[in-house]
Amino acid sequence: MVILLWVFLALIGVVMVAVVAVLALPLRLAVRAVTGPEARFVFSVQVLGGLVPRIRVVDTDRPRKPGKPDKPTRKAKRKHRKRGKGLSGDTIRRMLLEAPELISAEFQRIHIDRFRLTADFGLGDPAATGELYGWMCPLVYATPLNQANITLRPDFTEARFAADLDAAVRFTPVSLVVPVVRAAWRVFVVKP
Repeated sequence: MVILLWVFLALIGVVMVAVVAVLALPLRLAVRAVTGPEARFVFSVQVLGGLVPRIRVVDTDRPRKPGKPDKPTRKAKRKHRKRGKGLSGDTIRRMLLEAPELISAEFQRIHIDRFRLTADFGLGDPAATGELYGWMCPLVYATPLNQANITLRPDFTEARFAADLDAAVRFTPVSLVVPVVRAAWRVFVVKP
């Protein structure tokens, strides 16, 4: 009986170490999307800072396994319940004031490894296509991303859209918690 207890505690310890390793080591996310006649979308995850191979979460090119046919679902009756007070107007105001700093802090912790976008687009009307291209040029030439490679090709002759996106980001999951805790502390604990 004592041996089973020690084995159980050892398994719990191994699981805890694995969870801490996944949260404390960098996580890499990659997206590959292509539109057009051979459309494809691939989303992959690489955990433990690249020590393990990529895991494809979504790949539209892979054949699907035959599954059970979908059964029609019944709509559940909604139960009416009393609503609580909710958040006060002052708390909502503090949340809105804290949101830009939270978003900025989160984006500082996310590193973009690569971002390649190639898009061919046309609206059918040359004037409208030129106007859209003019609105999109700041995205291409004034982007703050160093690793960004954005190519836009307007097609003034026909209405069409074809794009190719290849992007990868990395971040440490536990580092994303710090700005959220800081913002929650400022909004809900510290009262002005």
